[in-house]
Amino acid sequence: MSERLARFISSYGSVRRWLERVEAEGSGAYNTKVSYVYWLEKFCEYAGLNPDQIVEARREDLDKPVQFEAERRRFEDKLLSFFNRLQREGYKRGSAVYAFSAICSFFNANYLPLKVNFPASWVETTFKVPSREELKAMVENAPSLQAKAWILCQAQSGISGGDLLNLPLDQVKPQLDQGKHPIYIKLLRKKTKGKGPTGGWYETFFGRNAADALREWLPNKRKNNGRIWDWTTVRHVERVVSEAARKAGLDGKITPHSLRKFFNTYAKIAGLNEAIVEYMMGHSLGTVRTAYFIPPKHELEKLYLKAEPYLSIY
Repeated sequence: MSERLARFISSYGSVRRWLERVEAEGSGAYNTKVSYVYWLEKFCEYAGLNPDQIVEARREDLDKPVQFEAERRRFEDKLLSFFNRLQREGYKRGSAVYAFSAICSFFNANYLPLKVNFPASWVETTFKVPSREELKAMVENAPSLQAKAWILCQAQSGISGGDLLNLPLDQVKPQLDQGKHPIYIKLLRKKTKGKGPTGGWYETFFGRNAADALREWLPNKRKNNGRIWDWTTVRHVERVVSEAARKAGLDGKITPHSLRKFFNTYAKIAGLNEAIVEYMMGHSLGTVRTAYFIPPKHELEKLYLKAEPYLSIY
């Protein structure tokens, strides 16, 4: 072990506690410890805090009231951003997953576990899932008010590109004018039309970020086409979303589907039942799961409001 790493370990009680626990659990081989400490050091550099400061900040976050849930979970979001950054910097996915595991182990050993979905070691999809910080950068670099509204609407609702493109204006505008929150959306998905007990119908919501962006965009809308958007094809939307990602400095394939994946990921991190998330995205659940898992509208709204802080960037 280098003198620098040895000094890093000896300087912080949280690191010593962590490595003692790693050793007690039977995974304390020398090379494992060196690798774990290496990745923790990189995470500390990324976070701008030393290990003991991270532990204290995490403890302070968890002491905040539940209405500040997004702040309570900022280290979950930071770890996901760190994981994505490692891959952008050229690290193999397996190495990034190992780093992810090391950081989770550090938080666990200090009795402050992170609430995260563990990434697979292999790439299951070519679509990148942006973190909340990356989504904010995309919004701030969106080439138009229409693009900004689209990014936030899709990320906060999970609606597919085709369904969102054809969403009628009159389903949303009256709620916007009345100041409703969240904005209730009911759609018939073409892929599952006529299938299952819902016949392809599904429900979801736009959060406050999306509603505010729509209020900015709609006064500038030029086409009187009965829809929210002036765009006519999903391909055009894909180009706009990719442009926002490129201007934000994000690598990897960012598409409208990535925004859908964002909703799926963060709604589940927020604790929503998988079947609820799938339903809100318009996926077919089958007769039994639909009967047991889909609540009435007012209960679905309560669940969405619970997840909204995780789906928000402001």
